Amino acid sequence: MKKKFEDLVDDLKDKGEDLYEKAKDSGAIEKTEELAEELKKNAHNLLKKAQDKLKKDD
Repeated sequence: MKKKFEDLVDDLKDKGEDLYEKAKDSGAIEKTEELAEELKKNAHNLLKKAQDKLKKDD
């Protein structure tokens, strides 16, 4: 039973590594990082606009 569980864990690990490599090779990871950076910038800009509006309304 323990051996079967270990084999299953190894198989899942291998599949996970394969999926990671495919995502890396396809550029998906890089694109995700680019989108995250763009979202961060947009959020920062929205916060700044909201803060400026609050200051203006005071």
